[in-house]
Amino acid sequence: MTTLTLTLPDDLAERLAVLPPSEVNAYAVQALADLVEADGADSELNEETIAAIEQGLADMDAGRTFSLEEVRARTDAALDAFASTRLSQKVQV
Repeated sequence: MTTLTLTLPDDLAERLAVLPPSEVNAYAVQALADLVEADGADSELNEETIAAIEQGLADMDAGRTFSLEEVRARTDAALDAFASTRLSQKVQV
């Protein structure tokens, strides 16, 4: 085991002061482990993610894209359809 000394902001130190020292240590170790694991996960792309990115780039090259206005119109239409379906379901009940 290695000991690590940290300087904490006062508000965080006050919140941790109400916990037993063993819990503070366990929380700190878990938080650091989660942070290191998450950081490593972000730096490597798996094959599925790389394939999806490549497919997206190929779609862009082939002109299979939508303008922002088209996306907004499609989204608005889908939301309107969903809302009217939900409204009709409530009326039937």
